[in-house]
Amino acid sequence: MKITGKTDKFNVVILFVLMLSLLEVLLLSLPHDSEASTAMNTMENTVNEVLGVLKDPDLKGDGNRDIKKEKIWVIIDKAFNYDLLARQALGKIWKTISNEQQHEFTKLYSKLLGNTYIDRILSYGDESVDIEREIPLADKIAEVQTVISYQERKIPVFYRLNFENGTWKVFDVVIEGVSMTKNYRSQFKDFLSKKSMDDLLNVLNKKSQAGN
Repeated sequence: MKITGKTDKFNVVILFVLMLSLLEVLLLSLPHDSEASTAMNTMENTVNEVLGVLKDPDLKGDGNRDIKKEKIWVIIDKAFNYDLLARQALGKIWKTISNEQQHEFTKLYSKLLGNTYIDRILSYGDESVDIEREIPLADKIAEVQTVISYQERKIPVFYRLNFENGTWKVFDVVIEGVSMTKNYRSQFKDFLSKKSMDDLLNVLNKKSQAGN
């Protein structure tokens, strides 16, 4: 009986240790709260900041459009991952161009993308935005789905973010089912099949100047 009792205690200890080890493995395999929840929190903060500008009573009217754009630029500069946006837009072509061209493309494309995004947001006015859910797409990549209620319409706007250096940042915006990154990537690919990268940079420069 004593031998059996000691064996039982030994088995209980072994089982307890195994359960702790299994629990540790399961906990390590789960996404950390700082990654799993912050994507949605990041977009909540960003959207609330943008809405604060759109609903500012001192900025009502078309005469304050430029001021609103400047304020929203400050917000999206913090929220967008411009380097990843640029690389995604060019795809494989990115590695074939010089460092100087990469830097110039990132600057000009970011400005074009930001102007396009801001113009769309300003066109919706000060309508309500519902942040509905966060969906993990891959390791350190998530999609935050929002809906803009505009003139009795429901406009889905999905933000895709990546987690890098302790921060979630946007690398694509899908408006009404159209990915801005994929849309521009297709245009750039077609353009570069006929003309040079320098030609594309010239076009982007003209567009960015026109969008000011």
